[in-house]
Amino acid sequence: SLIMLVYNIKRSINILGVPDLIAKLKAWNSPYKRKGLFLIKTTYIKLFLASIFFKTSQSKSKISMA
Repeated sequence: SLIMLVYNIKRSINILGVPDLIAKLKAWNSPYKRKGLFLIKTTYIKLFLASIFFKTSQSKSKISMA
């Protein structure tokens, strides 16, 4: 896959030229950053809420067994 990446970069340089390619890369906004951040936040919230739920249910069960 590294060979294909290098091939595509060389092809882009030949088509656009170095200055245009650098300008386009600087102006490019990745849509994947937002999705990744959203997944990290939702996973963290789910784990946090699950830990709260399981801590309270375990403490209740320990109290009821005692």
